[in-house]
Amino acid sequence: MKREFKVPGGLAGAIMVGVFPFALLCLALVESQRETILGMNGLVFGVMIMLAGFVGYLVTKKFRGAEIRPVVAESVAGD
Repeated sequence: MKREFKVPGGLAGAIMVGVFPFALLCLALVESQRETILGMNGLVFGVMIMLAGFVGYLVTKKFRGAEIRPVVAESVAGD
């Protein structure tokens, strides 16, 4: 399979591309221990928001109807 792009440096380069974002996430996790939103821990609040999204998705599933199918347009006269 042809690749559209490659990360320079091979495996080591690919690992380094992921290490720094992971380190930033870890730093955010450590520093957010003192954050409060509406009187609760910021991480707990974030988890509640994520869970509300899943619940909202499941609750509205029956309102979304059947699978969306593509519409095939007929040719316009004069083509």
